[in-house]
Amino acid sequence: MLISGRFQQATWGRRRPAGPSFLRSRRKRMILSVRSLSAAFLLLWGSLVAVQAEVTNRIVAVINNEIITWLELEKKMGELLPPGTPPNNPEIQKQVLFQLVDEKLLGTQIRKLNLQVGKEEIDQALSRIQQDQGLKSPEAFAAALAREGISEETLRARLKDQILRFRLISREIGSKLIFSEEQINAYYQKNKSKFESAEGLHLAQITVLNSDYPSPEAAKAKIEEISVLLRQGESFDLLAKKFSRDPSASQGGDLGFFSLEEIDPLLMPALSPLKPGETSPVQSLPEGWRVVKLVNRATTKTLSPKEAREKIIEMLYQEEVEARAGQWLLKLRERSSIQILL
Repeated sequence: MLISGRFQQATWGRRRPAGPSFLRSRRKRMILSVRSLSAAFLLLWGSLVAVQAEVTNRIVAVINNEIITWLELEKKMGELLPPGTPPNNPEIQKQVLFQLVDEKLLGTQIRKLNLQVGKEEIDQALSRIQQDQGLKSPEAFAAALAREGISEETLRARLKDQILRFRLISREIGSKLIFSEEQINAYYQKNKSKFESAEGLHLAQITVLNSDYPSPEAAKAKIEEISVLLRQGESFDLLAKKFSRDPSASQGGDLGFFSLEEIDPLLMPALSPLKPGETSPVQSLPEGWRVVKLVNRATTKTLSPKEAREKIIEMLYQEEVEARAGQWLLKLRERSSIQILL
């Protein structure tokens, strides 16, 4: 009571002190509150990010002891689907997912059998592609890859996978296949058009880019000047090496051989009247301008049965393997544990 009385006497009628110690106490409580809120927010944000990451890369399929994630599916859709295809189409997603499932199953079998592909085999496959497409120079090949939007490393990886899968299926199925002469001759008679060398054009081009000149008009004036020089007899090869910004420039603008189906239909009216050695009028491009040279035309030629024999056997073999592969793969699926979680 004495202590209470003294305290009341000392404090009665006076305002509560607002000295430094009181402010520090109040400020401390505020800082603790802010820190608590910040910690709670960061914890909540971290949880949301973790949940979002988990949702974004969720598991969409389980095959035996392997998984397929959403990111894998997205990547595969990007490789397979043409630009502009809606990626959120459930039916398309399932189709691509089932293809990934098959690839996982095949990959497991390939590893079990320890199948290998050497660098030389990939080089040969790459060389056949270049030959079939008429890509006679490294620059023409690089330009073709750029048009497709893939790197040589990516193409090599895809070729390796294709060779391994075909080797696996051939080992399981193809070793039992034998074709008679009657089958070979019947296939030739039924599919003569397949043994015709395609009609096509060997092309070269000189390209100038708008970005290299003060304006698109200036770039167009430059390509028109080059076109005049070509009509006056100047060397296409030398002018391409000097002025062209196409990857084929170092090869004199040579693009290689193209079948008629591969050539832009909008370009064909300019190429159709040309004779070998002549150049097209100036052509506009999204990024600049070009003139195209018709180096040569390839006419249609039909192989004889003897000339086509090896190709026929290869085609028969591939068709039969592909026809039986579906049943073999179906049995492989039945022997496997597959869960679709999409």
